[in-house]
Parts: sequence; C-alpha cells; structure tokens
Amino acid sequence: MVHRSPFPPLEAKFDKFLFASIGTDGGGLQTTVISMFGRMDLDPWQAAADFAGRPVKAAEQKLAAMILALGGEALEPAEADATAVRLVALLPQSTVAPVRWDAVLPARSSLGDLRIGRWRIGRWTVLMAAVVVLVVFLVASG
Repeated sequence: MVHRSPFPPLEAKFDKFLFASIGTDGGGLQTTVISMFGRMDLDPWQAAADFAGRPVKAAEQKLAAMILALGGEALEPAEADATAVRLVALLPQSTVAPVRWDAVLPARSSLGDLRIGRWRIGRWTVLMAAVVVLVVFLVASG
C-alpha cells in the first residue's frame, strides 16, 4: 500500500523567490522572503503562488508594502520598491499566455447584440430545465 501525504508537495519553482534575501532586521539577522511570510503568518508557497499569479506591477506594489510593514531596518519606500522589483523578478514566469481582452471582447458597438445573445441562451436554458422537470414529474406520477 502506498502512503500518501495529506499535504501537497512543496513547489521548488518558488525557491529562488522564497529564499532570496530582503535585508537585515533590527537585530542584524538576515531576512528572507520565506521568513517574512512566516512572521506574517502566511503559508510561503501559497503566498508565492499568489504573487506569481498577479500582474508584475501589482505583485511589486504588494510586496513593497509588505516589506515596509515588516519594519526592522529603516527602509525608505524607494528601497522597498527596488527590493520588491528584484524579488518579483525571481518568480517563475507564467506558462499561460496573457489574455488580450481587446481580442476577446466584441467591439463596443455590438455589446447590445451580445446581451441579447446571452438572454436567448438564458431563455433556452430555462425552457429546457422546465421540460426536464415536466418529464421527471410525468415519469414519477405515471
């Protein structure tokens, strides 16, 4: 019998990011991203996955805010921003191609047609559900 762990395996793809140095804390100890997440009571691998899934600028801004909130060594906001840019660059690149919304969404002039199309789909869905309920009722009663 194979023993399976209830915990998912730790993803090595986040190691460069998680074990990267942020700087030193007030006691002169080296602070890494993983230790910062631990101090903030966050699961490091979930947090890393969250940052990897964000747009780069959003990830940099959030990470800079976390670095400033960490306290320790008196960092200037510009230093925290630079550190965040360096750290976010260590995250694995997404394998999913970015979505171009202008290619997905129809032109603004045809939004009315899109709404009508969705209404028709909704109407047919309701009609089919009513037919299924009617058939089930007839089979159960007959």
